Amino acid sequence: MQNETPESTQHDVFLKFFSADRHRIYRFIYSLVPVEADAEDVFQQTSITLWRKFADFDQDRAFYPWACAVAHHAVLNFRRSAKRRKLFYSDELINLLAEYRSEASQRSRYRQDLLEECLSQLQEKDQKLINEVYRERSSAAVVAKQRGKAVQTIYNRLNIIRNRLLECIERKSTPADN
Repeated sequence: MQNETPESTQHDVFLKFFSADRHRIYRFIYSLVPVEADAEDVFQQTSITLWRKFADFDQDRAFYPWACAVAHHAVLNFRRSAKRRKLFYSDELINLLAEYRSEASQRSRYRQDLLEECLSQLQEKDQKLINEVYRERSSAAVVAKQRGKAVQTIYNRLNIIRNRLLECIERKSTPADN
């Protein structure tokens, strides 16, 4: 068994959090920095800052909102250091976009969690069908052939399942009337 140093353990924990959200963090930055090359520079700086400040991160909280706050500051710092450029969003717009993206991401994560909960309530055969078509990205034609069914039968079943999932998500996201 290898001897793990506290630094290597901390590094592994950071990588677990960072790798799960790195694409979302980049998209957040890119939504605030309109030039792709600049967004990549800000992302690199944000990544370094996240690692340097990771010891301050409360691991009982969500990583993504914390990372977005760090990224937001990196965007503002980038803007201050690059004022010579003419095509920039105003600070007010940057702040509004950052707030909107953060809220939108939280709503999206909430709906994703609801979807996972609703998926777990499906019959096992329906879960398998959803997994094959959407997670494994098999076509309905391939799944139909494997199951000895008509393609239209698979499409019909998927439509029924999608409607059930939508109803479940809407039911769970609507506050109960008291």
